[in-house]
Amino acid sequence: MRVVVLRNSRSGRGLAPAMAAQVCASLRAAGHDPVEVEAGSEGLREALAGAGAAVVIGGDGTVHHALADLSASGAAVYLAPTGTENLLARELGMRGLASDVGGAVGERRRVRAIDLGLARFGGAERRFAVMLSVGPDASVIHRLDAMRTGPITHASYVRPVLAELREPALPCLTVDVDARRLVTDRQGLLLIANSRQYALRIDPAAQARVDDGQLDVVFMPCRGAWGALGWHARARLRRALRHPRAVVARGVDVRIALGLGESPQACLAAQMDGEAVSVGSGPIEVSVLPGALRVFSAVAP
Repeated sequence: MRVVVLRNSRSGRGLAPAMAAQVCASLRAAGHDPVEVEAGSEGLREALAGAGAAVVIGGDGTVHHALADLSASGAAVYLAPTGTENLLARELGMRGLASDVGGAVGERRRVRAIDLGLARFGGAERRFAVMLSVGPDASVIHRLDAMRTGPITHASYVRPVLAELREPALPCLTVDVDARRLVTDRQGLLLIANSRQYALRIDPAAQARVDDGQLDVVFMPCRGAWGALGWHARARLRRALRHPRAVVARGVDVRIALGLGESPQACLAAQMDGEAVSVGSGPIEVSVLPGALRVFSAVAP
């Protein structure tokens, strides 16, 4: 079987190329035909044509930027995680051991279909596998994106987090889920989750599932940085969803707009799968794509 090996050479502190070589060796030993493609190159879609599987060597961002091509190809995806958090790999129970890849790709019984989210804004559209959020966490991602020059670690987040604490982004939002008004002109943190995973095991939407055909929506109202930190602490302790002020829903279509209390010049700072996304002033229309991505999984569906 022809297998596309999508490699992000910047991931894993530059160790991804060496892992790619080991992955290719493992695939050849298992009787497969690996084809290497660098992440971000224009040859990915062509390489995926007719491929039976794809191995992604990188983090959540590497997967995120390739989602459109991966889902369109129908190739089953295996993750060899080398990123900072590797949330999707964690959800699917995949480890970064190159020696495992050849045998795992041969286990067709492990292939399952998972959902993706689709966000539309300003005439553009973008898929996500883990989550979309608006609020301080998204603002931290934007700050980090503006200053990063190469691979990142958890320490890379310290400066943007401190800056966010001094001046938090807490937009006034209006949110509809399946045409039902959920939030009206309120400040806070908004998470639309396709997966239960979140950075640092905080997991605000701990009941979300990647294969239930729905999106979990969690809105945590607050007006300042300490309020936002309080919500993150509750989520880490698995208490956020039970809090009386938490607004929780599940659906297939979500609409996010700036509330009437925001300036017409305000922008929605969003992040998807840990990647900064500029959506302008919105609105953002989000829907679920059931079973849109085929994946190998070490976790039973």
